[in-house]
Amino acid sequence: MISKIVHIGFGKCGSSKLQKDIFPYIANLKKLKYWGDEYKSSDPERNKLSNLLLNHITKMELGLDTDFLDIENNYFISSEELSSYRDADLIKDFAKKNLKAFGEDTHIILIIREPKNWLSSVFVQLCIHENPIQKPETFFLTQSEYSSRLPDQKFNIDKFSYKEIIDSYKDKFKCFTFIKYEKLDEMEAIAKIFDLNQNDVDLLKKKYSKNYVNKALSKKSVKFLWKLNSFFNIFGLSFSHKYTNKVRLQRADGDNLELNKKESSFYIFHKIVRSVFNYKTIFQKFLDKILPYEKYVIDFNELKKVDIKKLEEEYKNLPDYKTFNNS
Repeated sequence: MISKIVHIGFGKCGSSKLQKDIFPYIANLKKLKYWGDEYKSSDPERNKLSNLLLNHITKMELGLDTDFLDIENNYFISSEELSSYRDADLIKDFAKKNLKAFGEDTHIILIIREPKNWLSSVFVQLCIHENPIQKPETFFLTQSEYSSRLPDQKFNIDKFSYKEIIDSYKDKFKCFTFIKYEKLDEMEAIAKIFDLNQNDVDLLKKKYSKNYVNKALSKKSVKFLWKLNSFFNIFGLSFSHKYTNKVRLQRADGDNLELNKKESSFYIFHKIVRSVFNYKTIFQKFLDKILPYEKYVIDFNELKKVDIKKLEEEYKNLPDYKTFNNS
């Protein structure tokens, strides 16, 4: 018997759209309690679960020990931060700690995406959106280059393998499903997981096709930000990091999470300012709508340390989706 359903990502694989429009509908249809990053609710129970998940995720990111999360069995949870999409070096560790947190009876759902666009999107998310800004050659690192002590965002490309992450979860949980991002719009895998009828599938297809969520920065915007950051560096300035050490340490302290969140008298003002003067407002809602849009994709022919053809072949050989049932 499956106790909980947990969608763990990957990031940059349609999570925002699923969390906002698809998963809440399914949860309501199947009478499941739902938690998703993009789903808005002021329910106190949701806030409690938010703190539990945030604390668990931050502990995994910091390499700390994690605990079993006391969550009811009728929950459907979606959080891309539960996966190790930020750094392949952490795949096995995240899987082990998610097992401890949710239990082996949980059904884990993972969305994967073809490597060229996925790695480009991950790079933009971590090195452009979240900062500090850097180039792909210092973000994607080989095993010989990689060190956990490097201060900026980093991705151990030698540790990334679709087979690696699939094996890490299918061998630990009684039920594990992976789905290719490119096939999400067909809703075939989702229909099988939740036993949906054709009318519901048709409705979900319509929901999924409408109103793109969280559009990626364009090629022009990425290049402009690189130049802007270089200009700031002349004066010893740079974009601030979205998640400072202070923020991460506070998030890892579960007992004081709400207290730490409110400790600054400028917290609300700071949140409002960031919501207006950030990359989404300036670039996604302004520059990328005025200028012709061209999605940013890394030129992997120049980035020799990434064997993109090997990853593309590995991805090609995987089915569109598959469920491993060990119960």
